[in-house]
Amino acid sequence: MKQSTTMNEITALLHSAYQPEYALVFSANSETAYAEVYSFDARGKMINPHPLSYKDADRLKAALYELYPESDEQKQAFLRCKGLLPEQVLHFDASVDGHVIWYTPARKVSLCFGGQLELPDGEACVPPLVWKASKSNLYIYALQDDKKPGLQTPLCRAPFFNTGYDGKVCMGNVKTIFHDTYLENFMKLWEAYFFHSEFTHSIQQESPITGNLLQLWTKLVQTGEAFPTELLKPTAITLQKLMA
Repeated sequence: MKQSTTMNEITALLHSAYQPEYALVFSANSETAYAEVYSFDARGKMINPHPLSYKDADRLKAALYELYPESDEQKQAFLRCKGLLPEQVLHFDASVDGHVIWYTPARKVSLCFGGQLELPDGEACVPPLVWKASKSNLYIYALQDDKKPGLQTPLCRAPFFNTGYDGKVCMGNVKTIFHDTYLENFMKLWEAYFFHSEFTHSIQQESPITGNLLQLWTKLVQTGEAFPTELLKPTAITLQKLMA
């Protein structure tokens, strides 16, 4: 008669198919929370504890997406609004391959710089922005006036690194995942992906502003001053053209 499988044998079978890569530990008190990531050595012992980084978070999101891919209901709900249409939305196409256009007012955000820019990370004021995003692409433009744009409002070049002359953003190795594609969450996720990624290089042959872009962001991070919109360069694109 065959003996029943022991727990040690089950564990060995699991280890032969799956190897632990990292562990996530959450600690919290009544006021705040903290997330820490551990790696594993060859014996399965947790090592190298470090704070949860954006890179770690992206890996976790990718793993969860593979385990729980979009359901048919979620695919059909692409860009569906949970409640009232957000005021900042300018235009949207809720088809499967649709997009949304929205604007954000001037504000202070956290910026990360890398590559050879030699810029300090920190908070800085950004101008009013117009965003156009699908599941796979993001375009950003700037506004000279801090108010909701109209159809004939001219759009300015985005004053950022990693952004082309046509406004298209190069996301580098940032993996974008839109598991929840409701309109409100879709916009928040794109803004988070953009501002939480590293600005590393310029992909425009000339400065997108009047002046030196590197010097401008160095000054804005150091001083916290409002973004000087008079330095923005206009394009031939209007909001109406962007909607076409």
